[in-house]
Amino acid sequence: QNGDDEQWYQRRVRGETKMQTLLIISILLSLSYFTLAAEPTKPLWPVEFDCYFGLNIPLEKPLKAPYLNITSRFYYKWPLIKASLIEYPVYCIPDIYPGSELKPCQILFNEIGIFFRSALYSKWCLLLKGVGSVPPDFLAGFNYSGYDSIAFDFYGVPKFTHFWVGDGGFQYHTEISTGFDVQFEDGGTLLWNWGDFSVRPQPASLFDVPSDYVTCPFEPSLKYLPLAGLSMQLSKK
Repeated sequence: QNGDDEQWYQRRVRGETKMQTLLIISILLSLSYFTLAAEPTKPLWPVEFDCYFGLNIPLEKPLKAPYLNITSRFYYKWPLIKASLIEYPVYCIPDIYPGSELKPCQILFNEIGIFFRSALYSKWCLLLKGVGSVPPDFLAGFNYSGYDSIAFDFYGVPKFTHFWVGDGGFQYHTEISTGFDVQFEDGGTLLWNWGDFSVRPQPASLFDVPSDYVTCPFEPSLKYLPLAGLSMQLSKK
C-alpha cells in the first residue's frame, strides 16, 4: 500500500511540476507577444548625422549584376540647412543618365531641389527642382505593421525589427531592442542596409552648391531615388 501511495504522490508532484512549467512558459510567451505586438514610438532621425549603408538593387536592366550591399554613405543636416547628401563611391544608381551605374556619383537634396554630380558631370547640376530632403519625422505617415526577424544591417547582422509601411511600398525597419535603424526599402526596387549612425555636427560646406549651377542635360528616372519619391509624398500631405 505504501508503495502505491508513494508512486501516486510522485506522479502528482510530476504532474504539478509540469503544469507549473507550462504555466510559466505560457506567461512568458504572452508577455513576449504583448511586448512585440505593442506599437512602439515612431523613431526620429537625429538632426545631424552621417553613416555608411549598403545599397542593394536586384538584377534588372541596365545592370549586368545585382547590387549586393554596395558601400555607400549618407549625410544629414536639419533644420538650419534642410539637406542630405548621398555618396555612391563605388557605383552610382542606374537610370540617372545612360551608363550612370558605371561610375561613382553624389546626389544632394536641399531646399532648392535635387542636385547631381559624377565623374562624367563633375559640377553640380539641378536634377529635379522643388523636391528636397525628408524631415526627421518622415515616418509620421507610416503605419506600424508588426515585427520581423529577418532584417539585416550593413554589417550583415540579422536583427529582430519593428517595421513601418508607407504608401508606395516604402518600409522602414528598426531594431526592437535598441531602436536603431536597420533597413529602408522602397517596395523591392532598392534596399538600404543601415550601418551605425554617427550623431555629430555636419559642416555646412558639405552641402554647398554653387550659385551658378545649371540644369542637368538629361531627364532622370526616379525609380532608384527613394528619398525623392518619399519627399514628394510628404509634400502632398
